[in-house]
Amino acid sequence: MPSRRRCWPRFMSESVSSAAEANAEAIASLRREGSVVLGVVVEVPQPWAEDLQQWRLGFGDNTADHMPTHITLVPPTVVSSGRLDAVLADIDAACEGVAGFHIATSGISTFRPTSPVVYLAIGDGGKRLQQLHELVLPLVSDKPVLHPYVPHITVAMHLPDAVLDSAAQVLGDYSLSWDIASVCSFVRGRDGRWVKVKEHFLQG
Repeated sequence: MPSRRRCWPRFMSESVSSAAEANAEAIASLRREGSVVLGVVVEVPQPWAEDLQQWRLGFGDNTADHMPTHITLVPPTVVSSGRLDAVLADIDAACEGVAGFHIATSGISTFRPTSPVVYLAIGDGGKRLQQLHELVLPLVSDKPVLHPYVPHITVAMHLPDAVLDSAAQVLGDYSLSWDIASVCSFVRGRDGRWVKVKEHFLQG
């Protein structure tokens, strides 16, 4: 069973400006390809984002640091590079008409046996997230979704059942709440890590 770590943000050796430059270079490189993989999420704020990421890594989920802790609005979707700017502009415009709202978790749950995932369920704000998902998804893709939308924060995935059971027990009373004011678009890099390409502010 992993030991709980303190809830402090990770300190990076790079300066904010150099990190931003590295992101810009990565995004520019991906844009030169014929398509990108785009995801739209609500980022979980600190200190919970780092804390939950460390829990996931402790459980053995080595992909946990490929993207900041989040609630998915639009799952990874292939978008042609030529459409990317228009899609981001459409998401911007849609978010301008949406007011920020409060989110709170409501305990632990799982997608098993359909999918080996344990997650924090969303209570307060769940319906608003559903509406935001329904607003943004058609701007990114017109393909039918494979599963009903369930807003959640993943705490362990693609691990043996015993580890998933342990994660559900250890984090069974974990709770967090915050007011969201934006959603973010990320593109997946060649190394599988996600790079933030745009923040869309809720201004309604």
